Amino acid sequence: MGYRHHEPLLEVLEHLLREQRKLVANTAALTAAVADNEAAVAANTTAVEAAVAAITSDADQAAVDAATTAVQTNTQQVESNTTALNNAVTPPVAPTVTGVSPTSGTAAGGTAVTVSGTALTGATAVTFGSAEATNVVVVSETEVTVDSPAGTDGTSVDVTVTTPNGTSPASATFTYSE
Repeated sequence: MGYRHHEPLLEVLEHLLREQRKLVANTAALTAAVADNEAAVAANTTAVEAAVAAITSDADQAAVDAATTAVQTNTQQVESNTTALNNAVTPPVAPTVTGVSPTSGTAAGGTAVTVSGTALTGATAVTFGSAEATNVVVVSETEVTVDSPAGTDGTSVDVTVTTPNGTSPASATFTYSE
């Protein structure tokens, strides 16, 4: 009896735990990318100094070319690491559901429902309780349309959206009626 009363809270806490794990993973990726970038910048500095020394000492063309190639390679590594840093600093956003319309439909299923929220692009499933909706169409970043699955008359179920970035916490309900 008590457990069912706390299901929405448990779902929110599980969602927060998943987000925390993503942050830990992103922090580790960020730390590694910073270390790689520092090493690439140091190597680039050494290569630039070698190129300058080769040019100013009238070294042969092969030494100048080798130093120039090293600078270009290290610059590409710095650019790659910068992209990794940007991705680590801006983690993917999990979806949220802010509402459904209509908020009720027949127990037989098949009610056309518009799900509103955020970060809905790429939705792979919309779930009504434990049943998956059909005809999932992503209209925009904030809207998905579906046909409701069959349910039990008189019950209300949570509606969630799953994308590659996670599953929304339970925050909107749909009620089945005859």
